Amino acid sequence: MSDLERPKLRELNAFPVEMNGRKMICLQDPLHFTENPVFVPESAFFIVSLFDGEHSILDIQEQYMRRYGTLIMSDQIRKVVNDLDANLMLDSDRFEEYKRYVAEDFANSSLRLSVFAGRAYESDPELLKEQIRSYFTHPEGPGEPNPKNDGIIKGVIAPHIDLQRGGICYAWAYKEIAEHCNADLFIIFGTSHTPSKNPFILTKKDFQTPFEILSTDVDFVQSIEEKCSFNIYEDELIHKYEHSIEFQTVFLQYILGEKRDFKIVPILCSPFNIEDGKLPTDIPEISNFISILKDSVAESGRSVCFISSADLSHIGKRFGDNITISSGLLSLIETKDLQSLKYVENLDADGFFRSIQEENNDRKICGLSSIYTMLKVIDANKGQLIKYYQSPEYDTDSVVSFASLSFS
Repeated sequence: MSDLERPKLRELNAFPVEMNGRKMICLQDPLHFTENPVFVPESAFFIVSLFDGEHSILDIQEQYMRRYGTLIMSDQIRKVVNDLDANLMLDSDRFEEYKRYVAEDFANSSLRLSVFAGRAYESDPELLKEQIRSYFTHPEGPGEPNPKNDGIIKGVIAPHIDLQRGGICYAWAYKEIAEHCNADLFIIFGTSHTPSKNPFILTKKDFQTPFEILSTDVDFVQSIEEKCSFNIYEDELIHKYEHSIEFQTVFLQYILGEKRDFKIVPILCSPFNIEDGKLPTDIPEISNFISILKDSVAESGRSVCFISSADLSHIGKRFGDNITISSGLLSLIETKDLQSLKYVENLDADGFFRSIQEENNDRKICGLSSIYTMLKVIDANKGQLIKYYQSPEYDTDSVVSFASLSFS
């Protein structure tokens, strides 16, 4: 039987939108194997919801008849199947073949190419400088950096939301680095938006930016590889399309690229399990990795700065919540976010995790693992919240919150 006779949808982002007065469901690929979203009418989404690899075309016809009392032709269902497959939205032979091609190409390259240049930010270096400078000089921005070179900053938390919405907040974090950080090695804890086999994914690839190539410290990565109990390169392909580290490299190059040499260690942090009641460090793979990373930092003799690339709450219809955005709701989200960030300011990683765990991560904090890991490895005395922002989308009744913090 063809794999398309029992179609299976890949793990996609799905959220309601309105187009020309019609209610639609937007399907997006979080892994960016395809950049083209697919818009499905609400009436057809019931069919798509049955693409689970278990239901045959005939099964879907029967379910549709039970639900709506009318017959849908198999050719109509197959058209939906074929359209989704052509857009790489199905877990099919076509997708697996394309994925193998992409994986081989990525594995054979020493460079992680800029994926979002020209889309999420300017691809021309001079235009990108102007774009980023505008975030610093914006009335709500921190102003242009005035380096003090006192070396007091040991790490920051910066957003990973798109620059159009979060650029000013990024600027507040990176002004701290520009003014108060002497590091020549930046360990970036990216947030993986894709589950993986292991809790952390590293790469030895250098990162392309519109400014220049940003070198990864291969020796440092190899020192972790030699001691780690799991394969740190498993699922390395996730690095190819993940934006949370790429956005940080662009800001690093802007503030430091023309001033001094430095390297990075890119680490993607997979989502931690909050449902089993355990702390992350109760998991041997996580606790051992954190110990290895701390030892590698100490043995390197390098001046190190940590960057956690993290957003906070994701609430609303876009994220599966049947709610309406209101000033009262935004105020409540802010209160809860700031309560959680108090633990972060106090360098209390376990307290921060427990605060999210106790509410079953109802706010869908997108950066929990990244923040937790940084707090466990950073050698700092205090944290400070610099800026907190919310970016509501009233057309989708959704909101994302994010913040910048520094650690000294």
